[in-house]
Amino acid sequence: MKAGDTLGHIARQFSMTVSQLREQNNLTSDLIRVNQKLTVSSSQVVETKPEPAKPVEPAKPAETVASVYTVKAGETLGHIARSFGTTVASLLSDNQLNRDVIYVGQKLYLKGTTLVKEEPKVENLVAETKPTTENTVTVKSGDSLSVIARTHNVSLAQLKDWNNITDADRIFVGQKLTVVQSGSTQPKETVASPTTPEKVSDVTYQVKSGDTLSGIAREFNVTISQLKEWNKLTSDIIFVNQKLTVKNTATAVVTSVTFETVSTVESYTVKAGDTLSHISKDVNVTVSEIKALNNLNSDLIFVNQRLTLSK
Repeated sequence: MKAGDTLGHIARQFSMTVSQLREQNNLTSDLIRVNQKLTVSSSQVVETKPEPAKPVEPAKPAETVASVYTVKAGETLGHIARSFGTTVASLLSDNQLNRDVIYVGQKLYLKGTTLVKEEPKVENLVAETKPTTENTVTVKSGDSLSVIARTHNVSLAQLKDWNNITDADRIFVGQKLTVVQSGSTQPKETVASPTTPEKVSDVTYQVKSGDTLSGIAREFNVTISQLKEWNKLTSDIIFVNQKLTVKNTATAVVTSVTFETVSTVESYTVKAGDTLSHISKDVNVTVSEIKALNNLNSDLIFVNQRLTLSK
């Protein structure tokens, strides 16, 4: 007898019944033991070999597909998570990140994700989507994010998103900013022909760190004198969290590209915080023209200096 044998197996192997086997071997039960010798019919000693047990193959663990993604300009973790059908929390965990800050060229591991292609909505589609290009703008003295956004016909939110900027007041001279524009959109510097002014309700503006009256005036396309008159200011000094009233004015010309003010000012007295660049934008005269009209060899000006703005 071999391990695993039973009387039933042996009986079937020799075309016998279990009763015949028990009778020939004087067995009182079906119990048999390993190495026991059994007589089958003509006293043959039969040694049976159990069939080897088939090994059970262990289940293969599910494979997790991991890919590497390179961060591009203007992207955020939220954008990447939506594109690959995952969550920001998963991206942070998979890449051992402590915060949402990422940088261009950074490699991110994406575990078990597939790219989700969002189908564009086509209802009321009027024009074809134009190819986009990325331009680099260098911040100059006197620039602000809002001025750069208007110059390039984009929104302040887009500019902040493309450059991962959280505080719009914190840019510096020489900083490189990415501006994404469609193929059909180009910033224009020329003054458009006046049209019917858009009626805008008076607004209240809260002064932020780094603001100046000239900067606020440019942002709302009004003059410093108007701001001082509306808010009963006797100087150009303002403070953080101060609330300023900005009234609707008919001098703001609405165009499809930018807001410009037609200047009829013949002279201007320099105030604290002014620069030639600021004054140029306020009065709609180029820096080169101001320097030529006033025989200036550099951009240096001083408080109370009177500048001629027309011949």
